[in-house]
Amino acid sequence: MQERSNLLRPSEQVFPSYFIRDTYAPITHGTYEAARDAVNCALTGAQLLLNEERLVYGLCRPPGHHAEYFAIGGYCYFNNAAAAAEYLSHHGAVAILDIDFHHGNGTQNIFYTRDDVFYVSLHADPNKKYPYVAGFAEETGIEKGRGYNRNYPLPLTTSETMYRKTLVKAIQTIRDFDPSFLIVSGGFDTYIKDPIGGLNLTVPFYEIIGKDINSLHLPTLIIQEGGYFVKDLREIACSFLKGFK
Repeated sequence: MQERSNLLRPSEQVFPSYFIRDTYAPITHGTYEAARDAVNCALTGAQLLLNEERLVYGLCRPPGHHAEYFAIGGYCYFNNAAAAAEYLSHHGAVAILDIDFHHGNGTQNIFYTRDDVFYVSLHADPNKKYPYVAGFAEETGIEKGRGYNRNYPLPLTTSETMYRKTLVKAIQTIRDFDPSFLIVSGGFDTYIKDPIGGLNLTVPFYEIIGKDINSLHLPTLIIQEGGYFVKDLREIACSFLKGFK
């Protein structure tokens, strides 16, 4: 199967510009300051793990997992999870588990040739949903990174039972990698009512997701990615965090 060479640089497909992948990342007054504060929040969380905290939740806004080395997109300007992973990678191997509804093409892009940061993502089928050009199962990394990238695209009809089966499989790959640190790109746009989502997850189910992730018993940094049904976000986040008790 032919390699997706565009994963190592901004795609050569037709995008607004070399540095902007789509029209979902406008730059306005205050954009830089907000994006800088978000990535600093993620880096502070990483430092707290090094200070022997076992669980840290970084409420980052704007999100980051669509941002690449040289390109912004998908509401993302700096890749918060990738910055934290890079920082932690100097102290041990890092796994990133991305549970946002959309594939984290930026995070995948950044670590696609590396074997010290293992990227695993559960997300909607990119044939149907953003980012469309990345997130397919055959994308497993290249060069030193071959085998250190795993994608689990899900159909839009995915039930909680099917989601959990896939999540358990993804968690096992992290267990096999045996990292020193875990970063969770925690997108809550998998919620059944999310306006730009499409999966069928309910509020109580997020506690189960949290428990399954917590079974890894790793120092864990949760970084907020998507989640757009604002009315229920607090309940979703609280349910998820209950799983880490």
